[in-house]
Amino acid sequence: MNESDLKEYLTNLVQLNNIKNEMEFTAFLQSNTNVKDEIVCNCENVFWLSFEHQTYDGWYCLKDARLTWYSVYFKEHGTTRSFDNVLETKVHEEAIAKVLVCHGSLKF
Repeated sequence: MNESDLKEYLTNLVQLNNIKNEMEFTAFLQSNTNVKDEIVCNCENVFWLSFEHQTYDGWYCLKDARLTWYSVYFKEHGTTRSFDNVLETKVHEEAIAKVLVCHGSLKF
């Protein structure tokens, strides 16, 4: 899935399910694990968005080494940038929603 396909897919999900905000999208992903898995699996060709550690710039949603936390952050020139909208959470769906909003792929 490329970036425009992802944006179209997410826009359709939001409209069809009457999702109004990030919290509702998180709840939607929690009750629709197949959609969550599809989003994560199909984002590998989306520019500046990654669910796996990479060396390139962009938004990341990664699970820590101890498998207890998810981190959402922006990396540029090999350095993690500090933003107010960076998140650390134990809830995978919340991290996915946040990284999609930060990346600009998910809008309400």
